[in-house]
Amino acid sequence: MSKGFRQDINGLRAWAVVAVILFHFGVPGFSGGFVGVDIFFVISGFLMTGIIYKGLVDQSFSILKFYLARAKRIIPALLVLCTVLLALGWVYLPAVEYEQLGKHVFGAITFLSNFIFRSESGYFHPTSDETWLLHTWSLSVEWQFYILLPLVLAVIWRIFPSRNTLLLSYIAGIIISLYLSIIYTNIKPTAAYYYLPTRAWEMLAGGFVFLIAKNKPRHSKAYEIAGFSCIILAICVFNTQTPWPGWEALLPVIGTCLVLYAKEENSYFSATRAHNVIGSLSYSLYLWHWPIVVGLTYAGHKDTPALIAAGIAVSIILGWASYRFVEMKSVAIYSKSTKSTTLISITSAVALIALAGLSINHLKGVYGRLPTEIENIFDTQRDSAIPHNCQKGCSYGGSDVALVLFGDSHAESIIHSLEHSMPRKDLGFIAITATGCPPISGTFIKNKKRCDNHHQNLIIQLDKLPAKTPVLITASLSSYIHDGTVEINNEVSVGNKAEYQSKIASKLKHTLCQLAQSRPVYITTPTPEMLVNVPKFIGRSTFYYNNSITDILLDMEVHTERNRIALSALAKAKAECGINILETTPYLCKKTHCTGMRDGAALYFDDDHLSQTGALLLIPLFTKIFKDNISN
Repeated sequence: MSKGFRQDINGLRAWAVVAVILFHFGVPGFSGGFVGVDIFFVISGFLMTGIIYKGLVDQSFSILKFYLARAKRIIPALLVLCTVLLALGWVYLPAVEYEQLGKHVFGAITFLSNFIFRSESGYFHPTSDETWLLHTWSLSVEWQFYILLPLVLAVIWRIFPSRNTLLLSYIAGIIISLYLSIIYTNIKPTAAYYYLPTRAWEMLAGGFVFLIAKNKPRHSKAYEIAGFSCIILAICVFNTQTPWPGWEALLPVIGTCLVLYAKEENSYFSATRAHNVIGSLSYSLYLWHWPIVVGLTYAGHKDTPALIAAGIAVSIILGWASYRFVEMKSVAIYSKSTKSTTLISITSAVALIALAGLSINHLKGVYGRLPTEIENIFDTQRDSAIPHNCQKGCSYGGSDVALVLFGDSHAESIIHSLEHSMPRKDLGFIAITATGCPPISGTFIKNKKRCDNHHQNLIIQLDKLPAKTPVLITASLSSYIHDGTVEINNEVSVGNKAEYQSKIASKLKHTLCQLAQSRPVYITTPTPEMLVNVPKFIGRSTFYYNNSITDILLDMEVHTERNRIALSALAKAKAECGINILETTPYLCKKTHCTGMRDGAALYFDDDHLSQTGALLLIPLFTKIFKDNISN
C-alpha cells in the first residue's frame, strides 16, 4: 500500500458501493442505498483537498498534473464501458434507443451527463432503470468539482496563503451550497439532484474535515460509531420518495465526516480484508453494476430473486476484471509515460468515443441494423417527441381559433389528431398543456411550480376569445385522483384516501362547471392504462425472445374500475352543467378488453399515451366538436 494510504477510507468506499449496488438491484433493507453516492462525494472532497493543500504548502502543486492524475484514474475504465455498450448496442438496440445511448455516451465521456439527464427525467423516474449510463451523472459532478476546486484554491492561496483562510472559504462554500440544495430540492428537485452547485457542499464537507483533522482525535471510536450509525440509518430509512439531496442528506454526509475525522484505521467497521478488497474494486464495481441492472430490466426480470443474485455476481466479476485489466494496467502504462504522451493519448481516446456517440445520435441511431418491422414497432416511442409544455398557449392550424385544447401530456398526444380533424384550412386551435399538471382549478403539484398557474393560463387565453369557442380537456384524470400527487389549495390535510379522492373528483366537477358557464366544454374519458410500455414490450418480446406476441390486452373491468371515480365526476358535471363527454373506449377497446395494437401498429407510445396511430382513431370524436360549434 502507498504511503499515506488509509484503510478506513477504502472501507468507506466499500460501504458506499455496496449500498448503491444493493439499492439498484432492489435488495430489501437498502431503500436508501443511493446515499452511497453522497459518501463517495465526501470522500472525494477529503482526498482532493488533501492533495491540493499539500501541493500548495510545498509549492509543488501543478494543476495539469492534478488533472492528469484524475484522468488516469477515471477515464480508462469509463472508456472501456462506453465502448462495450456501443458495440453491444449496435447489435441489440433499436435505432430509437441506440440514438439515446449515443447521446449518453457523449455526455458520460465528456463529463456532461448530469446536464443531459437533468433535461430528460429524474433519477428516481420509473423509466430510469432503462438508461444504460444514468449512473455516470455522479462522475460528471465529481469531475466538474475536480476542475474548479484547484483553480479556486490556487487563487485563494495566492492572496491569503493560510490554512485558516481555506477553512473559512470552505465554511462559506458549504453554507451557500447547502442553502441552495435545501431550497432547490423543494422547487426544482431534478436540478438539485444532478447539479454541482447543490452537491458541492458534500465534497466541501469532506475537505473541511481534512483541514481541521490534524491528528487522531480523543474518543475516536465514539466518533466512528456515531458516524457509521448515521450512515446505516440513512441507508435503511430513506427511500426514493425522500426529497434529495436537501437537508436529509446531512445525515449520511455528517456520518461520513465523523468516520473520516475518527481516523480509525484498524476497525472492524472499515479495515477488514473484505473492506479493503471491495473498496479497491469500488470504482469498477460502480461502473459495471448499473448496466447489469438495466439488462435485467430489459429482460423483464429485475424483480426475480435468483437473477438479481446472478446479476450481483456478474457485476462483481466484471468489476474485478475492469480493476485488474483496465485500472491497474492503465496505471502501469501511464506511470512510464510522459505528461504529453498521457495527455495526447487520453484526449484522443475521449475524442474518438465522444465523436462515435455524437455520430450515432446525429444519425438517429443508425437504421438498417435491425429488421424494419422491428424498428417500426420501437419507433412508435418517437411519437412522444412532440412540442411539450405549451403552458401559455401554442397555436396550430389556421388563424381562426375554433377550439382551445387544455390538459397535460395526454392532451399533447392528441394534437396531431386534432390537426387532422379541422374541417377547414383557415381554422386552428390553441393548446394549453403542461406535462404532469392537473387541469383542475384549486389544486397544485408539490415540487412542480410550473403547474401552479396552469388553470389560470387557460382563463387568460379564454378571455381573449369569443364565448362560443369550445374547450376540449384531455388529461390523465385517474392518475391525479388515485396516485396522491395532487394537493388542494388552502388545505393542510385531505384526510384518508377515500376522502382525498372524493375531494379531487369534486374539484374536477367544479372546474368543468365553472368553464361551462360561459362556453361549450368537452372532455375525453381517460385512455386505457395498458400497464406496460406497449412498443417496448412488443418490440423486445419479438426481437429478443422471438415471441409471436401480436397484441397487449387490458381487461375492460380493470379499465372501468381504475376510472370509476373520474367517470362519476364527469357524469355529475354533465347532469349539472351540461358538459359534453367524449367516450374514447369504443374507439380503443372491444367489449371485454382494450388493445394495445391495431393492424400491427402500437396505439400507445408508452403505457397510456396515445401514439399518432392511436390518436387518429379519435378523429370522429373531435369532428363532432367542430360540427356542433362551427357553421359552414
